[in-house]
Amino acid sequence: MTQAQYRTPQLTHQTGFRVILPERVSISLGTEAIRVDEGLRLKRNNSEVNLRLDSAAGDALLSALRTPGPGMHTPGIADTWQKVLEHLAMHGMLQDAAFTGPGVSGIDALREAVDTLYAQMTRHSSARRARFVEGLKNRNTALIWLGQAYLFTKSARHHISPVLDHDMTSQERTMWTRFLEDESWHWRIYRPAMALYGLNFPDFDSVEAAPSTQRLIDILHDGAARSPIVYAVLMNYVERRPVADGPRSDRLLSALTRNCGFTDAAVKPIWWHSTENDLAGHSDLGAVVIANRRNIDRAELDEAIARSDELIGASCEWLTDVIQV
Repeated sequence: MTQAQYRTPQLTHQTGFRVILPERVSISLGTEAIRVDEGLRLKRNNSEVNLRLDSAAGDALLSALRTPGPGMHTPGIADTWQKVLEHLAMHGMLQDAAFTGPGVSGIDALREAVDTLYAQMTRHSSARRARFVEGLKNRNTALIWLGQAYLFTKSARHHISPVLDHDMTSQERTMWTRFLEDESWHWRIYRPAMALYGLNFPDFDSVEAAPSTQRLIDILHDGAARSPIVYAVLMNYVERRPVADGPRSDRLLSALTRNCGFTDAAVKPIWWHSTENDLAGHSDLGAVVIANRRNIDRAELDEAIARSDELIGASCEWLTDVIQV
């Protein structure tokens, strides 16, 4: 479960990394708001946002955001409330209370993308991922996974670069450029794991990407070439926050250490890569790009959602293919 617990909620802010809220917002239909002793708990899909507010502030927030209603007026709101609304938006918990079209408001498109991603992952992922983890039984299967994971991670520059060929604001270009620079060297995280086999990067550079690995890379590259919105929706899946709270509770990493002889030192950089997505803002990047578009073409959003379903299905096939379970 994704949780965000803050006295003062705060989104990671890079240069220009800020959600541009619509003029008026309200709680999206289907979001559950529960009063608890500590304040408010809002739930949607498998996400939960806990806000520590006194009862008066909680009541005022719910009243302002109530649906149906005119919505909460956002211009000029205090920075603390801006950050609260940003977090709710990231989890699909806000809707645009003033948008009249045509197309789809960025905030509404984000909510639809978040909801659809949850449904797609529920439909595709659980059983395949469980079989994949069960299949990591020895050093040989782990070596196959390691090689393909390395090749996929090293492809980052190839599949990110096309997104910068599109027209976009300077703010958005700054975010994508930072993302490209960060991700372009993350293939180095596998060095300690490779050393367990007496191998290094050149040994894996000569390995051919499996068809399922290449398919993942191609889907991402094609999405970036199609549009920033398509690629942003795909990044909502690829860069999502880890579910586990540490490497020992992560099913993949614990299987590598338990069954395949991986040391804590070998999995530590891989876990860092997962958490760095959150700390560097990567987990919110796609959501911010979508939310900050005032108007998104309906056909473009539909294509992004279809590509997301294709990517999640392909990632599950990759889990099966990479260790043949």
